[in-house]
Amino acid sequence: MRAATGRRPMFPLILGLLGACGLFYLASAMRYSGWAWSHELCRQGAPLCDHPHWLLIAAGVAIGIAMIRSMAKA
Repeated sequence: MRAATGRRPMFPLILGLLGACGLFYLASAMRYSGWAWSHELCRQGAPLCDHPHWLLIAAGVAIGIAMIRSMAKA
């Protein structure tokens, strides 16, 4: 019998990628509006703040891999 976390190992990864994507999209939209957190996030993660769609692409790839894995089990 598998553990509850072992049933969907890709789910937390996909959720994390989508959350980070939303955070970087928000930070890039608010970059020069005076919010300290968006400035600091864009300073430390400049490539992801300039191109937050990379995280969306990575989440899409992870979703595709999870779909293929689930179809292969059936």
